[in-house]
Amino acid sequence: MTFSSKKAQEIYERMKILGKINYSIGLAEKNYMTESDQHQPGPKWNYDSPGLREELKRQLSGSVNDAEDKDWDEIANWLFDLATLAK
Repeated sequence: MTFSSKKAQEIYERMKILGKINYSIGLAEKNYMTESDQHQPGPKWNYDSPGLREELKRQLSGSVNDAEDKDWDEIANWLFDLATLAK
């Protein structure tokens, strides 16, 4: 997987080394995604990107120095994409 920033790529590599990718997809799916109301127009899923970003930072920030919110957001969005595909 290739990301647009070096730090997002570093976060991904660290997640891979720690074996946290599948765990993080499940975390995104179970705790940070909700299905929209059936009759509500718009996207089928609502994502709590800030919540997932902060959880990822809490779990991994000690192993990835100087990553910015935009780097964590890129990882969170990728995880939401994967979790959505699994549904």
